[in-house]
Amino acid sequence: MRRLPRLLLGIGTLALTGAAALAAAPALPGTPWTLNLGAEFPGAKGRLAVDPATGGCAFTVTADFSAGGAYVGAFKDFSTPLNLKSLRFQVKTPARTVAVRITDGVGQVHQHYRSVDARDSWREVVVDSFGTQQGGVHWGGYNDGLFRPPVTQVAVLVQKGDAPQPVFETEIKELTLDAANALSKLPPLSCFVEPGREVAFEWTAALPPRPGELAYEIRSYADTVESSGEATVDAAGRVRLRATFSQGYHEIQFPKTGNLYPIVALSPFAGTPDPFFCIDGALGTLEGRPAMRDALLRILKRCGIGTARERIVWTALEPKPGDWNWGFGQDADTLRRDYQRLGLKVMDVFHTAPEWTGAADPKWAPYPRDLLATAKSWAEISRRWSPVWSGLEVWNEPEGCFGGFFPGDQEAALTKVISHTLKANGVATPVVGGVLCGAFPDPELIRTYFDNHILDDCDVFSFHSYWPPAITEHLVAGLRAMMRGHRNADLPLWITECGRPWKRGIARPLLSEDWQSAMEIVMKGVDARACGVAGYFPFVYAYYEEVGTDSNFGMMDRDVTPLRSMAAYAFSVSRLAGLDYLGDLGPLPPELVKARVFADPARQTAVVVLYSGRPDPMTVPDLKVPGARFQAMDGSALVPDAGGRLALTGGMAYLTCPLSALADRIDETVLAAGLWKQARAHVPPPRQAKPVVFRFDSSAWKHVNLGYWVENPQAVDFVVDAFNLGAEPVEVAPVLELPKGARLLAAPAATVRVGAKAVQSLRFSVDLTACLREAGTVRIGLADRHGQATGISLPLLSRTYKTPAVTVPRLPAGQVLNPADITAALASAGWLDTRGDHRWNWVGWEGVMDKRPPMEAKLRVFWSPDALTVQLLVTDKVLFQPFTESGMWNGDSVQMAFQNRPDGRVRSEFSELIAGLTPGGPMLWLGFREVPTPPCRMTASTLQVTRLDDRCLYTITVKASEVGLKLAAGNRLGFSLLINNNDGAGRVGWLEWGGGIGASKNPPDYRELVLGE
Repeated sequence: MRRLPRLLLGIGTLALTGAAALAAAPALPGTPWTLNLGAEFPGAKGRLAVDPATGGCAFTVTADFSAGGAYVGAFKDFSTPLNLKSLRFQVKTPARTVAVRITDGVGQVHQHYRSVDARDSWREVVVDSFGTQQGGVHWGGYNDGLFRPPVTQVAVLVQKGDAPQPVFETEIKELTLDAANALSKLPPLSCFVEPGREVAFEWTAALPPRPGELAYEIRSYADTVESSGEATVDAAGRVRLRATFSQGYHEIQFPKTGNLYPIVALSPFAGTPDPFFCIDGALGTLEGRPAMRDALLRILKRCGIGTARERIVWTALEPKPGDWNWGFGQDADTLRRDYQRLGLKVMDVFHTAPEWTGAADPKWAPYPRDLLATAKSWAEISRRWSPVWSGLEVWNEPEGCFGGFFPGDQEAALTKVISHTLKANGVATPVVGGVLCGAFPDPELIRTYFDNHILDDCDVFSFHSYWPPAITEHLVAGLRAMMRGHRNADLPLWITECGRPWKRGIARPLLSEDWQSAMEIVMKGVDARACGVAGYFPFVYAYYEEVGTDSNFGMMDRDVTPLRSMAAYAFSVSRLAGLDYLGDLGPLPPELVKARVFADPARQTAVVVLYSGRPDPMTVPDLKVPGARFQAMDGSALVPDAGGRLALTGGMAYLTCPLSALADRIDETVLAAGLWKQARAHVPPPRQAKPVVFRFDSSAWKHVNLGYWVENPQAVDFVVDAFNLGAEPVEVAPVLELPKGARLLAAPAATVRVGAKAVQSLRFSVDLTACLREAGTVRIGLADRHGQATGISLPLLSRTYKTPAVTVPRLPAGQVLNPADITAALASAGWLDTRGDHRWNWVGWEGVMDKRPPMEAKLRVFWSPDALTVQLLVTDKVLFQPFTESGMWNGDSVQMAFQNRPDGRVRSEFSELIAGLTPGGPMLWLGFREVPTPPCRMTASTLQVTRLDDRCLYTITVKASEVGLKLAAGNRLGFSLLINNNDGAGRVGWLEWGGGIGASKNPPDYRELVLGE
């Protein structure tokens, strides 16, 4: 008797058999097989004949490529996605190969090829690894070759040219799918329920459930089992479960099917949302399905989150002047109307200007040059969308790549244009300026924004932070200190991006990452509120796997259901909305890092946020607060034991008590308390919104984010354009503010008339020789005596100012440095004298750990005609590097920058790499190259790392050809190096030899190497 085809289904597998002679074999799951002729490649013809007696396990595909086409195949969809483990079948075909397509849970298609050449005999095809990073092809979805279950479609197909004749048959039999059963998804809104009220859930199963397969557990935020049971199946085959949840986060887990359903039991928010609690929605970018977007918006409203951040892609919105595409992207106009319909607000951000505004290059010159056309455009945009706006952010992270690494004067000019445009059109939307990425170690970089009077035309100043909660207080205090002395220095601050990623590639984070992400997002919000920050936008609401990194920032999972971060943030909204910060609770046991005290406006009830800084389970001693009631960070009840000890999981808890119970225990002298009072005392002045905007014409200048390069100090010629945005002509009286030693060579007339809606160029020439001889940076200011424009400040950089050079020896031909023997390396010659001008400097990251940790380093550099070899010995007790590629700087790593200086002059272009010992081994990543190329892994250069006790020897051989180094005796190289430090709790700073890498990308701060004999 011939072997029967079979289908393997379910955990433990269920075999279903059938043959042409036996009727009514159970069908394969999913839709019936359908014929696909590859319509995107017209011309193919074909037929599909499925043997009904086999339940879809046997079929014949006839392909006819005589008139063209590319492929013909049989396709099967799974309406309830399948947890497919493998697919196998027997095939007979004259084609040399068959292709198997697997479409994963995010819509990425993985196509595998199997050689068969089975014209006269049957051959077995097995596909049991679905990712295509190591073979095959992929497209759609994230298009990275990484398979993300479950499977939504499978296909078997043949291709044109694979058989001797254009018309041929391919027979398939004994097709088996080895799959675990799976249940359907829950609608996102059904994951948010009322505490204490019974809820009915319903699913469909991909396969007929087997006995015991629907056993479930309900688990808590702390991952403890709360209850268990078995779901039922009704007459229609629907899986049903009824349950009641206490307040907090829960998970319904079906261990046999692998399904997990998060449940947030929290009453709907009542009253007016607190404007502090916002979120970076990014739905216009990350979620295009109308039903899912509607559910996500309704969840925000239910949670009391009244504002979400979205993005305006100006280049897509108005590709030509007046040619409006309001539905760009994921239907941007409808999305904003949906927000408005539900009573929600949008804080929009934009960057990158359309080419017609004069923006020369979206990467290196992204700002608009025609500010009159810019004003006209944003007048129209604001007329349409301002009713839904709670703010408009001007340019995202301008000091970085989005701003082309320009100094802050360019964003400041654009901010003034937006400020005047909104005011002139009666739009009351707050203007949000700054939008800095949060790298504040270099005050000179930030100073340029403030010296260009950006605060005069902002209602809010914003920044981003992806650092641990402990840094938030230092960030706010540091920024306030840099604002001091400027008009409107106490204006509100918003943190408009702030997140903690988890490892990409899976639908939901691992439990430890889920806890960590939730703790950091929520506690940063607590600290931000305590420091007087007025708006907080966690990044990011929707599921988001960042391209080029290992990070997923989503607070919702791939199925649009909540992670612990979303649940914990929602509870923090309900618990802290409307409360004032009073100070910190003390004294505290060593198990707690801090305890922020908040109170209601009537000062009757206190809510204390307890923070341990570690999300894993721990015990907190009795805090001895009379009448205290405790809740976990998800809102679930915490009951102390008989000794008053509290079991804490997640890193945070809430203590609620009468305010009187905390008498004499609130410290109002902490830094945050002063920042809170400063913010609350602010009286907002009206924006300047002056009709004339001065904008430095940077088109002929090279730059970094610290300033513009001066080529000829004896005669520095520059142009400032005066744009009159008003409807009436005006006269300006330009006056330069020159540094000591500068000489004015030429200037425009004392007064200059600028017509209505017109621009007038102001031309200047100055001699900066004496200034730049004494300093690497000087600033030139321009003001208007008539008060029609706010002033500007231009940071100008010397190409010749630098520290003394260091001569490095040539590595003798045939000699190789021993990267494995630290003792031998130390005993050998060539280590640099790192004292005096060439000492190592410690830089605390964003205000944390300003004091140098117990960390030391030794350095030596050699060159040969084809490579620069750097050997670095680092003493550091902990080697922590879980990151890869461009993210390695977050962990223990080395960053190096190079610049060819054949004439001894500093230039704008530079090369920069990162070296680290990653979980996958030593890695070199090239982030910048003097001749611009996309960032990439370095393959010709090498990194070798040897670890001995608390010492780590890095041997980095940088191939000249890979970086573009010009290596010959007597040549000069700009060179800088830093060593990042992270002991597992976040990057705290770096040890640097030279500068121009960590605080800002600034080649003048590099050391200089001379290649010796």
